[in-house]
Amino acid sequence: MILATVLLLFLPLSATVAALVVGVMHRDESLEDAALVRHFLFVMVVVMLAASAIGRTDGIRREIDPQYRIASELDADPVIKAVEAFDPDNATRLRGTVAAQVEAGATLPAALGAARPLLYERLRERIGFADPATQATWAAVVADSLEELESTRPQACWRVDAGAALDDDADEDAATQAFDFSADNDQDFMQAAVAVYESADRGMRREHPDSVVYPSADERQAAASALFEQLEADYGSDIVRALHDLDRRAPADVEWSQLCAARRAELEAILELPEPVAGSLADSVLR
Repeated sequence: MILATVLLLFLPLSATVAALVVGVMHRDESLEDAALVRHFLFVMVVVMLAASAIGRTDGIRREIDPQYRIASELDADPVIKAVEAFDPDNATRLRGTVAAQVEAGATLPAALGAARPLLYERLRERIGFADPATQATWAAVVADSLEELESTRPQACWRVDAGAALDDDADEDAATQAFDFSADNDQDFMQAAVAVYESADRGMRREHPDSVVYPSADERQAAASALFEQLEADYGSDIVRALHDLDRRAPADVEWSQLCAARRAELEAILELPEPVAGSLADSVLR
Protein backbone atom coordinates (compact mmCIF):
# COMPACT_ATOMS: atom_id res chain seq x y z
CA MET A 1 0.00 0.00 0.00
CA ILE A 2 2.75 2.42 0.95
CA LEU A 3 4.75 1.44 -2.15
CA ALA A 4 1.73 2.10 -4.38
CA THR A 5 1.27 5.51 -2.77
CA VAL A 6 4.93 6.37 -3.28
CA LEU A 7 4.75 5.34 -6.94
CA LEU A 8 1.64 7.48 -7.42
CA LEU A 9 3.44 10.44 -5.93
CA PHE A 10 6.40 9.63 -8.19
CA LEU A 11 4.22 9.85 -11.31
CA PRO A 12 4.75 13.61 -11.97
CA LEU A 13 8.51 13.16 -11.60
CA SER A 14 8.40 10.20 -14.00
CA ALA A 15 6.55 12.33 -16.52
CA THR A 16 9.13 15.10 -16.14
CA VAL A 17 12.01 12.67 -16.60
CA ALA A 18 10.31 11.13 -19.64
CA ALA A 19 9.77 14.55 -21.19
CA LEU A 20 13.43 15.48 -20.68
CA VAL A 21 14.65 12.18 -22.12
CA VAL A 22 12.41 12.42 -25.16
CA GLY A 23 13.44 16.04 -25.66
CA VAL A 24 17.13 15.19 -25.54
CA MET A 25 16.73 12.15 -27.83
CA HIS A 26 14.83 14.04 -30.51
CA ARG A 27 16.12 17.59 -30.13
CA ASP A 28 17.28 17.77 -33.76
CA GLU A 29 14.27 15.95 -35.19
CA SER A 30 10.79 16.98 -36.19
CA LEU A 31 8.28 14.35 -35.10
CA GLU A 32 4.54 14.23 -35.34
CA ASP A 33 2.60 14.60 -32.12
CA ALA A 34 1.57 10.92 -32.14
CA ALA A 35 5.19 9.77 -32.34
CA LEU A 36 6.22 12.10 -29.54
CA VAL A 37 3.40 10.84 -27.35
CA ARG A 38 4.37 7.23 -28.02
CA HIS A 39 8.00 7.88 -27.17
CA PHE A 40 7.01 9.89 -24.11
CA LEU A 41 4.73 7.15 -22.81
CA PHE A 42 7.32 4.45 -23.48
CA VAL A 43 10.03 6.29 -21.56
CA MET A 44 7.66 7.13 -18.70
CA VAL A 45 6.63 3.47 -18.37
CA VAL A 46 10.29 2.44 -18.30
CA VAL A 47 11.00 5.03 -15.61
CA MET A 48 7.99 3.87 -13.56
CA LEU A 49 9.02 0.22 -13.86
CA ALA A 50 12.55 1.06 -12.77
CA ALA A 51 11.22 3.05 -9.82
CA SER A 52 8.91 0.16 -8.88
CA ALA A 53 11.77 -2.35 -9.02
CA ILE A 54 13.98 -0.13 -6.87
CA GLY A 55 11.13 0.49 -4.44
CA ARG A 56 10.67 -3.25 -3.92
CA THR A 57 14.25 -3.83 -2.79
CA ASP A 58 14.65 -4.70 0.89
CA GLY A 59 16.69 -1.62 1.77
CA ILE A 60 14.28 0.86 0.19
CA ARG A 61 11.19 -0.84 1.62
CA ARG A 62 12.70 -0.65 5.08
CA GLU A 63 13.12 3.10 4.61
CA ILE A 64 9.65 3.89 3.21
CA ASP A 65 7.50 1.26 4.94
CA PRO A 66 7.72 1.15 8.77
CA GLN A 67 5.49 -1.91 9.02
CA TYR A 68 7.71 -3.82 6.60
CA ARG A 69 10.80 -2.78 8.56
CA ILE A 70 9.27 -3.93 11.86
CA ALA A 71 8.07 -7.22 10.35
CA SER A 72 11.55 -7.84 8.91
CA GLU A 73 13.19 -7.19 12.28
CA LEU A 74 10.76 -9.53 14.00
CA ASP A 75 11.30 -12.24 11.38
CA ALA A 76 15.05 -12.10 12.00
CA ASP A 77 14.92 -12.06 15.80
CA PRO A 78 15.97 -15.39 17.37
CA VAL A 79 13.42 -15.16 20.20
CA ILE A 80 10.50 -14.55 17.84
CA LYS A 81 11.74 -17.35 15.59
CA ALA A 82 12.00 -19.76 18.54
CA VAL A 83 8.50 -18.92 19.79
CA GLU A 84 7.02 -19.31 16.32
CA ALA A 85 8.79 -22.66 15.89
CA PHE A 86 8.17 -24.18 19.32
CA ASP A 87 5.25 -22.24 20.83
CA PRO A 88 2.96 -21.18 17.97
CA ASP A 89 -0.01 -20.68 20.28
CA ASN A 90 1.88 -17.86 21.98
CA ALA A 91 3.57 -16.48 18.86
CA THR A 92 0.75 -14.28 17.57
CA ARG A 93 0.23 -12.57 20.90
CA LEU A 94 3.95 -12.05 21.49
CA ARG A 95 4.53 -10.74 17.97
CA GLY A 96 1.58 -8.35 18.20
CA THR A 97 2.69 -7.02 21.59
CA VAL A 98 6.28 -6.46 20.49
CA ALA A 99 5.27 -4.93 17.14
CA ALA A 100 2.92 -2.47 18.86
CA GLN A 101 5.68 -1.29 21.18
CA VAL A 102 8.16 -0.89 18.33
CA GLU A 103 5.59 1.09 16.34
CA ALA A 104 5.19 3.33 19.39
CA GLY A 105 8.92 4.10 19.31
CA ALA A 106 10.57 1.41 21.44
CA THR A 107 13.63 -0.45 20.23
CA LEU A 108 13.20 -4.14 19.52
CA PRO A 109 15.31 -5.25 22.54
CA ALA A 110 13.30 -2.93 24.81
CA ALA A 111 10.00 -4.21 23.39
CA LEU A 112 11.07 -7.81 23.92
CA GLY A 113 12.14 -6.97 27.46
CA ALA A 114 8.72 -5.51 28.19
CA ALA A 115 7.15 -8.70 26.80
CA ARG A 116 9.02 -11.00 29.19
CA PRO A 117 5.78 -11.83 31.05
CA LEU A 118 4.42 -13.43 27.88
CA LEU A 119 7.46 -15.69 27.75
CA TYR A 120 8.06 -16.55 31.37
CA GLU A 121 5.05 -18.74 32.09
CA ARG A 122 5.52 -20.67 28.85
CA LEU A 123 9.18 -21.24 29.61
CA ARG A 124 8.38 -22.40 33.13
CA GLU A 125 6.08 -25.01 31.61
CA ARG A 126 8.93 -26.28 29.44
CA ILE A 127 11.93 -26.11 31.74
CA GLY A 128 11.30 -29.67 32.99
CA PHE A 129 11.99 -31.03 29.50
CA ALA A 130 15.28 -29.17 29.07
CA ASP A 131 18.66 -30.76 29.72
CA PRO A 132 20.41 -30.05 33.06
CA ALA A 133 22.87 -27.55 31.55
CA THR A 134 20.03 -25.45 30.13
CA GLN A 135 18.11 -25.71 33.40
CA ALA A 136 21.14 -24.42 35.28
CA THR A 137 21.59 -21.58 32.80
CA TRP A 138 17.95 -20.62 33.26
CA ALA A 139 18.38 -20.66 37.05
CA ALA A 140 21.39 -18.34 36.77
CA VAL A 141 19.39 -15.84 34.70
CA VAL A 142 16.50 -15.92 37.19
CA ALA A 143 18.93 -15.40 40.08
CA ASP A 144 20.41 -12.36 38.35
CA SER A 145 16.90 -11.04 37.68
CA LEU A 146 15.97 -11.43 41.32
CA GLU A 147 19.09 -9.58 42.36
CA GLU A 148 17.95 -6.60 40.30
CA LEU A 149 14.46 -6.76 41.84
CA GLU A 150 15.67 -7.29 45.40
CA SER A 151 16.52 -3.67 46.07
CA THR A 152 13.68 -2.06 44.10
CA ARG A 153 10.69 -4.38 44.33
CA PRO A 154 11.13 -7.27 46.77
CA GLN A 155 7.41 -8.00 46.72
CA ALA A 156 7.81 -8.94 43.07
CA CYS A 157 11.02 -10.83 43.69
CA TRP A 158 9.67 -13.34 46.18
CA ARG A 159 7.51 -15.17 43.68
CA VAL A 160 10.53 -15.96 41.54
CA ASP A 161 8.55 -15.00 38.49
CA ALA A 162 11.13 -12.45 37.47
CA GLY A 163 9.48 -10.58 34.65
CA ALA A 164 6.08 -12.22 35.02
CA ALA A 165 2.80 -10.71 36.16
CA LEU A 166 3.09 -10.70 39.92
CA ASP A 167 0.01 -8.96 41.29
CA ASP A 168 -2.64 -11.55 42.11
CA ASP A 169 -5.46 -8.99 41.99
CA ALA A 170 -4.28 -7.12 38.91
CA ASP A 171 -6.62 -6.91 35.95
CA GLU A 172 -4.08 -5.57 33.52
CA ASP A 173 -2.64 -7.68 30.78
CA ALA A 174 0.57 -9.39 31.90
CA ALA A 175 2.57 -7.53 29.29
CA THR A 176 1.96 -4.24 31.14
CA GLN A 177 3.67 -5.48 34.29
CA ALA A 178 7.29 -5.78 33.19
CA PHE A 179 9.97 -4.51 35.55
CA ASP A 180 12.56 -2.59 33.55
CA PHE A 181 15.43 -4.99 33.96
CA SER A 182 18.85 -3.90 32.75
CA ALA A 183 19.68 -4.32 29.07
CA ASP A 184 22.27 -6.98 29.93
CA ASN A 185 19.73 -8.94 31.97
CA ASP A 186 17.16 -8.71 29.18
CA GLN A 187 19.75 -10.00 26.72
CA ASP A 188 20.70 -12.91 29.00
CA PHE A 189 17.02 -13.71 29.52
CA MET A 190 16.33 -13.82 25.78
CA GLN A 191 19.35 -16.03 25.07
CA ALA A 192 18.30 -18.39 27.85
CA ALA A 193 14.70 -18.38 26.55
CA VAL A 194 15.84 -19.56 23.12
CA ALA A 195 17.99 -22.26 24.74
CA VAL A 196 15.07 -23.47 26.87
CA TYR A 197 12.72 -23.63 23.89
CA GLU A 198 15.24 -25.57 21.81
CA SER A 199 16.34 -27.94 24.57
CA ALA A 200 12.77 -28.57 25.76
CA ASP A 201 11.72 -29.41 22.23
CA ARG A 202 14.48 -32.02 22.05
CA GLY A 203 13.43 -33.33 25.45
CA MET A 204 9.79 -33.66 24.43
CA ARG A 205 10.90 -35.69 21.46
CA ARG A 206 13.35 -37.70 23.61
CA GLU A 207 16.27 -36.55 21.49
CA HIS A 208 18.71 -35.29 24.11
CA PRO A 209 22.19 -36.62 23.29
CA ASP A 210 23.48 -39.66 25.15
CA SER A 211 26.18 -37.47 26.70
CA VAL A 212 23.59 -35.69 28.87
CA VAL A 213 23.98 -36.86 32.48
CA TYR A 214 21.08 -36.96 34.92
CA PRO A 215 21.41 -37.33 38.72
CA SER A 216 20.23 -40.41 40.51
CA ALA A 217 17.24 -40.13 42.82
CA ASP A 218 19.52 -40.56 45.84
CA GLU A 219 21.87 -37.78 44.70
CA ARG A 220 18.98 -35.44 44.09
CA GLN A 221 17.29 -36.21 47.41
CA ALA A 222 20.50 -35.77 49.37
CA ALA A 223 21.23 -32.40 47.76
CA ALA A 224 17.64 -31.22 48.24
CA SER A 225 17.63 -32.18 51.91
CA ALA A 226 20.92 -30.44 52.58
CA LEU A 227 19.71 -27.32 50.78
CA PHE A 228 16.43 -27.31 52.71
CA GLU A 229 18.20 -27.62 56.04
CA GLN A 230 20.60 -24.81 55.21
CA LEU A 231 17.77 -22.49 54.14
CA GLU A 232 15.84 -23.23 57.35
CA ALA A 233 18.93 -22.53 59.41
CA ASP A 234 19.60 -19.24 57.63
CA TYR A 235 16.05 -17.91 57.11
CA GLY A 236 13.63 -19.91 59.25
CA SER A 237 10.88 -22.39 58.49
CA ASP A 238 8.24 -19.74 57.66
CA ILE A 239 10.39 -18.33 54.88
CA VAL A 240 11.17 -21.77 53.46
CA ARG A 241 7.51 -22.75 53.58
CA ALA A 242 6.54 -19.58 51.69
CA LEU A 243 9.21 -20.17 49.07
CA HIS A 244 7.83 -23.59 48.25
CA ASP A 245 4.14 -22.80 48.45
CA LEU A 246 2.86 -24.28 45.20
CA ASP A 247 0.02 -21.73 45.07
CA ARG A 248 2.49 -18.86 45.41
CA ARG A 249 0.24 -17.21 48.00
CA ALA A 250 1.56 -14.00 49.45
CA PRO A 251 2.42 -14.58 53.11
CA ALA A 252 0.88 -12.11 55.51
CA ASP A 253 3.59 -11.86 58.15
CA VAL A 254 6.89 -12.27 56.32
CA GLU A 255 9.24 -9.56 55.11
CA TRP A 256 9.33 -9.39 51.32
CA SER A 257 13.04 -8.61 51.34
CA GLN A 258 13.71 -11.77 53.37
CA LEU A 259 11.79 -13.89 50.90
CA CYS A 260 13.66 -12.37 48.00
CA ALA A 261 17.04 -12.86 49.65
CA ALA A 262 16.18 -16.46 50.54
CA ARG A 263 15.05 -17.32 47.00
CA ARG A 264 18.20 -15.85 45.51
CA ALA A 265 20.36 -17.66 48.08
CA GLU A 266 18.57 -20.90 47.23
CA LEU A 267 19.28 -20.50 43.52
CA GLU A 268 22.88 -19.51 44.10
CA ALA A 269 23.40 -22.54 46.34
CA ILE A 270 21.88 -24.78 43.67
CA LEU A 271 24.25 -23.37 41.07
CA GLU A 272 27.21 -24.40 43.24
CA LEU A 273 26.21 -28.07 42.90
CA PRO A 274 27.34 -30.39 40.08
CA GLU A 275 25.50 -29.52 36.88
CA PRO A 276 23.20 -32.57 36.69
CA VAL A 277 22.01 -32.05 40.28
CA ALA A 278 21.85 -28.27 39.85
CA GLY A 279 19.66 -28.60 36.78
CA SER A 280 17.29 -31.01 38.45
CA LEU A 281 16.85 -28.89 41.59
CA ALA A 282 16.51 -25.71 39.55
CA ASP A 283 13.69 -27.35 37.64
CA SER A 284 11.89 -28.14 40.90
CA VAL A 285 12.34 -24.65 42.28
CA LEU A 286 11.43 -22.67 39.19
CA ARG A 287 8.46 -24.62 37.87
